[in-house]
Amino acid sequence: MNIELLDFYAEWCNPCKSYSKILEEFKGKYPQVNIKSYDIDSDEGDVLVKEFGIRNIPYTVIKIDGKVVLQKAGILTLSELEEVISPK
Repeated sequence: MNIELLDFYAEWCNPCKSYSKILEEFKGKYPQVNIKSYDIDSDEGDVLVKEFGIRNIPYTVIKIDGKVVLQKAGILTLSELEEVISPK
């Protein structure tokens, strides 16, 4: 199973800074998850913001085997992230 987490943030976004700590913990617990972070103020981030229709940050997209299973704005808890990648 290929799991990818896309994290959209901005340097000036305080909630994004808080969320990055949760993502670091998640990465340590689930090293098999490929986490990619995109600054929405960068050229690459700007293209993806338009592709996903992002209006608020932080914003998370989770893909499992190439299929988007979650798109959500705001800070997700560690348990919410875990629930998406390994539902009970």
